[in-house]
Amino acid sequence: MRACVDWIAVFDPKRGPGPASAVWRVRSRDDRCIPVGSIVYGQTPDGFVVYTPPEPLRTGTVYEAGGHGWTVGFASVPWSGGGRYVFHDGAWRAVAR
Repeated sequence: MRACVDWIAVFDPKRGPGPASAVWRVRSRDDRCIPVGSIVYGQTPDGFVVYTPPEPLRTGTVYEAGGHGWTVGFASVPWSGGGRYVFHDGAWRAVAR
């Protein structure tokens, strides 16, 4: 199954709920769903616009990341995903809820 993406966001939950807690947020132009390969924090994928510019990540801070899109093919359905991650030694590591 293939999928495309229409938005990606990273939040610092210590800032509280909602868009004000975003440390990076991008959305596809015209809300189109765009196939993307890998996603690198702070690097805007082709076809996306920046809603919240990337802030420097703080080592040891737990961030919440998420995205939304659609599967591609005969039965196209929406998907969303995300999780909690800590940035440490230049890499993201999943954190249990």
